[in-house]
Amino acid sequence: MLKIATKFSPQRNAFETAYQAGFRFTELPLNRELLSNWKSIVELSREYAMAYALHAPNCNKLDEVALNNLCDLYFALDCHTIVFHEAVFQTYGKTLSQMEPSLGIAVENHRLSPPEFMAWANKYQQLTLDIEHLWKFTLADAPLSKLINALESFLKDFNHKLHHVHMPGYIPGYSKHRPMYCSREMVFAVLDCFAASKFDGFIVSETQQRYQNELELRMDLLLFEAWRSSNQTTPRTSRKGQAA
Repeated sequence: MLKIATKFSPQRNAFETAYQAGFRFTELPLNRELLSNWKSIVELSREYAMAYALHAPNCNKLDEVALNNLCDLYFALDCHTIVFHEAVFQTYGKTLSQMEPSLGIAVENHRLSPPEFMAWANKYQQLTLDIEHLWKFTLADAPLSKLINALESFLKDFNHKLHHVHMPGYIPGYSKHRPMYCSREMVFAVLDCFAASKFDGFIVSETQQRYQNELELRMDLLLFEAWRSSNQTTPRTSRKGQAA
């Protein structure tokens, strides 16, 4: 079952907004200060009936205490995964794996050329696929049909490694990290691919702070419900033909 998630800093107002909008899955981005207060995040998170993933701090200045706190937070919230940028994973991945071998660490693609993208997919045991990064950086804003072909090829070879997904509503020529509803055609086509591959991890609508309000969060969930209703009544191939 596809799980549509949002992403927000673990503050009470953000929890409340996302929950009232209808989200029940979320990814929590972290920094060193938040990790130093990880127990308060646990207390706050338990007030909401949500499932969690974590995004590790994007820095290379994490001490042993911070890494231990990251592990403690992961297990306290029964997290789905921890997302790492590749450079940070290269610094701390081995240490964390030795500390807690059962951690679900999934390394994210970023500004990768096509050969670098393939090297990333082959190298790591668990992957976070960022659809926006794939389209904008790796495919250089190619037509949507090429994005879908690339995704289908990726899923054919690496679906067994795919653990987590970032999917803002990207359209070439527009700003990054917009809500999914801003790119309905892309989102429907990509969701078709994930449904066909039976992916069951989080698909995160990763948006800028200014879009993290109840109305726009709800619009993303309504878009997903529209896709699900269409998926139950419309052959996948016909929608794919429209997207292509």
